[in-house]
Amino acid sequence: MTKHVDIRQAGRTLAVPEGVTILKAELADGIAYPHVCRSGRCGSCKSRLVSGEVDLLEHSRFAFSNEEKAQGLILACQAILTTAANVAWLDGEEETPSRPRRRLNGRVTAIADATHDIKHIQLATTDGRSGYADRYGTRAGSKDLHADVFFTPGEASACR
Repeated sequence: MTKHVDIRQAGRTLAVPEGVTILKAELADGIAYPHVCRSGRCGSCKSRLVSGEVDLLEHSRFAFSNEEKAQGLILACQAILTTAANVAWLDGEEETPSRPRRRLNGRVTAIADATHDIKHIQLATTDGRSGYADRYGTRAGSKDLHADVFFTPGEASACR
């Protein structure tokens, strides 16, 4: 049975088919929902469940804790609607995302270990700016790197 989710920042209500996560439905409809891993490991799609109920699929406790769940948060990539819901992603409560996405060309200039399974990637774009990839991932079957990139000094932009 189809359920509906209202995404505050997108200003839209979408029909979500049975068994489909909130994130998958939003992306399929062209909404630039903040995310990276799509598997409950990074926490980038952490959102506030304003109203309604969801079942959460398996996820990393590193990315999403029981305390956060108790505070009314969810991971959109792991959230299956059980009722109609209203959701707001945590990238601000405004009507539009705080970091618009754009496609940029560039090259990796350095890679360093941040943790045992996270890398710090230094990037340089073809327009001469440099930055670092804060959250990144690859899609199945693709060799492209998709990253949220923060440029130095001080200019915060994101690309995919």
